Amino acid sequence: MKVEMKRLSVDWLMEIIHLCIERIVIVDRDGMIVYIDEAYSEFIGVSFDEAVGRSVQDVIENTRMHIVAKTGRKEIEHLQPINESVMIANRYPIFIDGELVGAVGTVMFPDPDNVRHFQNKMNNLMEELNFYKKKAVNELTSKYSFDDLIGNSHSFQAAKTLGKKVAGSDSSVLLTGESGTGKELFAHAIHQSSVRSNYPFVAINCASIPEVLFESELFGYEDGAFTGAKKGGKEGLFKVANRGTVFLDEIGDMPLSMQSKLLRALQEKEVQPVGGPKTLPIDLRIIAATNRDLMKMVEEGTFRQDLFYRLNVINIEIPALRKRKEDIEAISNNLLQKLERKFYRKGTSFSPEVLRN
Repeated sequence: MKVEMKRLSVDWLMEIIHLCIERIVIVDRDGMIVYIDEAYSEFIGVSFDEAVGRSVQDVIENTRMHIVAKTGRKEIEHLQPINESVMIANRYPIFIDGELVGAVGTVMFPDPDNVRHFQNKMNNLMEELNFYKKKAVNELTSKYSFDDLIGNSHSFQAAKTLGKKVAGSDSSVLLTGESGTGKELFAHAIHQSSVRSNYPFVAINCASIPEVLFESELFGYEDGAFTGAKKGGKEGLFKVANRGTVFLDEIGDMPLSMQSKLLRALQEKEVQPVGGPKTLPIDLRIIAATNRDLMKMVEEGTFRQDLFYRLNVINIEIPALRKRKEDIEAISNNLLQKLERKFYRKGTSFSPEVLRN
């Protein structure tokens, strides 16, 4: 149903202007003031009658209204010093029937109460921003060191020693072993001991990302790249991790179609966001992990051979706990100490009977 717009009276329009927090000035094509609201004129120390008909440059200091009225280009959130105060000014050209006829400008914070309100709001936003920045930094930091890898068995110590040795290099590392052997802990420890430790550590579980989202998650996407894309686009995880380490967990579950794109990114050291015209340089170290037999997958054609050799520069096999039973006591005591701290207990220990069994 078509709704007919009711024309607002001048009284209505004037009252609406007075209620707005912004203060308003309107100029014609020549930069002459045709309207200025009462609060604005009081703030700059002139009356309505004194301002109207004069050049805006003679009435408002540091104005650019006459420029917008000539160029037809809007100016948003410009800082404008007026009367020893810094205002936020917005300036818009006015077009009537396609013809540029003037400009309208608004300024905010013409009184101290609004300034204080804005400052308080900005302080709250800055506190919130710092909170999330710290949270993001913590989430992108390695959480474990080699001291957190518990075990004295020969096989585990050999894996740990190799991990410490390769941490200082920039070569790709492939961590292999059964589920639950601590591959992610090793990845954290290698990053923390590396020259990249001050930069992000980004863990990506390849088994949890749907195939259709792989490319956009890893490489990002541009605004409008696909239906449902986030406005402004999204930075990919590889770009988030720039200069740091990417941990590709469950690499054996990566779709074959994505493996070639990953290989190209590693070879060329650049990524191309989905829908983007340009490639972006990246500087990364890759640590991958799997509980699958990648060599067998290569033979079966389900994993690219060239990608396998690109990832398997250094292989660290992490032994399962059942193959190093002598480490069970040390690991159990370490976990018990953590539980003591969590529940504020002291002096808790395992009985000899538990240790014997």
